[in-house]
Amino acid sequence: MTSKSRPSRSYDVVIVGAGPAGCAAGLTLLKRAGVRVAMIDRGRTSSWKVGESLSPGVRPLLDYLQLWSRYRDGGSLVSFGSEAAWGTDQLTGFNFLFTPHGNGWGLDRSRFESLLLNAFRERDGVVLQPGRVIGVEREGPGRMVLSAEVDGQPCSLRAKFLIDAGGRNGMLCRKMQGTRVGFDDLVGVAALMDLPVNSVVAQVTQVEAVPYGWWYSAPIPDGRLAVVLMTDADIAANLKARHPQRWLELLKRTRHVRQRAAGADFCEMPRVVSARSTLLQQPSGEDWVAVGDAVASHDPLSSSGIPHAMGSGIHGTLVAADALFANGELARVYAEHIHGDFRQYMQSRRRHYLQVSRWADHLFWKRRCDTIRLDPAAKFESISEASADLASVHLAKPRLNELLKVCCVGQPVHEAARSFVDAFPGVPDEKVILALQDLVFSGHAVVRNTIR
Repeated sequence: MTSKSRPSRSYDVVIVGAGPAGCAAGLTLLKRAGVRVAMIDRGRTSSWKVGESLSPGVRPLLDYLQLWSRYRDGGSLVSFGSEAAWGTDQLTGFNFLFTPHGNGWGLDRSRFESLLLNAFRERDGVVLQPGRVIGVEREGPGRMVLSAEVDGQPCSLRAKFLIDAGGRNGMLCRKMQGTRVGFDDLVGVAALMDLPVNSVVAQVTQVEAVPYGWWYSAPIPDGRLAVVLMTDADIAANLKARHPQRWLELLKRTRHVRQRAAGADFCEMPRVVSARSTLLQQPSGEDWVAVGDAVASHDPLSSSGIPHAMGSGIHGTLVAADALFANGELARVYAEHIHGDFRQYMQSRRRHYLQVSRWADHLFWKRRCDTIRLDPAAKFESISEASADLASVHLAKPRLNELLKVCCVGQPVHEAARSFVDAFPGVPDEKVILALQDLVFSGHAVVRNTIR
C-alpha cells in the first residue's frame, strides 16, 4: 500500500513521542483553542523506566500546565535532597529545603508520565498509541506527511508542523538530516529492588564515586529502591556489569550504596540504558522543532532531565505556534537558547567531574578531566604510520586511524581537527583535539610548541 493510498488523518501539529517533553508540548499547544494536536508513541512497556527523582524546579512547569495540584495529591514520595561521596569518600548533603521551591520527590516515572498523558487526552489531544513513524516527507510549506503505523495498521498523518520528542534517538531529526554531536558514551546499568519489609531508608538521592564511574540510589514509592551504576559503555562491557551476579559483586564493593540496598531483592534485573550527553546542532527546521532529549540530553548527574524535557517542550511549542500563526522568527531564538544552555551545562558538568581527583588516571575519569595542553596553532613536523599500539582514551581506534590520516606535515593542529570534524560531524571539537594530543604524546605525531 503506498503512502497516498493509506488512510489519512490531518492535524495542525503532530508530536512524535509521549514522554515529559512531548506531553508538555502537547498540553501547551492545547492552551490555544481550535488547535488540532496528535501525539504518536510506541506505548508504555511493562518495564520500569529509569528516572526516579524530580527536582523542586519542576513545580513552576507543572503550575503552568495546570497539573501541580493533581501531581501533589498523587501520592509521590517526598525527597529532601541528595548526598554524595564525590570529592572524598565521605557523604555530604544538599537539602532541597534551601531552594525556592522546597522539597523534591521520589518518582514513579511511569505513573508520572501517565498523569501527563491522561491530561493531554482530557484536553482533547489525540493519542495514537501504539504507533510508530516510518518516514516523513514534505509536500510543501506547512504540508508534512508522516508514514506511520497505528495499532499495527498503516496510515498517513498530515500536519502543518512536527515536534520531535522522541528522545536521544530522535528518529524524526534523523529523517530531517539533523546532526547530533555526542560528548561521551555514558550508560546506566539500572536495577529496581524491593526493600525489606519495615526497612527505613532516608528520603534522599545518594551518589557515590568509584574508580570506574559512579553509583546512585533513590527511594521510590511502594517500598522500592532504584540503584544504577553509571559508567561508559565500553567499561560496562569489560566489567560485564549487566549480568546480575556481577552487578551485585560491584555493588557490594561500594561503601555507601551497598548499605542502603542491604537485604533488598531484584524486582527488575539490571539493564543498560543510554545516558549520553548529546546536542542536536540544528534544533529546528522548516516546519519542525526538536524538544527534550531529542534536542539535548544531559548527564543524570545534573538532575535536570525532566525539568529540561518539560521546559524545552514548552519553549519548542512557541516555535510551532510562531510558525503556524506568525512569521516563524522564534526558531533562531530557540536555537540560541538551546546552544547557550548546553554550553553552561557542559561547563558545570566539567566542574563537577574535576572535583574527583582520586582516580585521575582511571579511564572513566581521564575522559572527563583531561585538559587540552596541545596548542591548536602548533604545526606538525612529522607523522608516523598507524601501528598496533595506536590508542586514545578519547576516540575509538577506527576513528583514531581516520584522524591520523588527515594529519599532514606543516599543517596546524586546528586544521587537522577541522578536517576530521567535517568528515565526522558527530564528534565534538574538544574530543578531537584531545585525541590529537594523545597522538603527540604517544609519539605518532611530532609538533612544534606542544605545550601551552
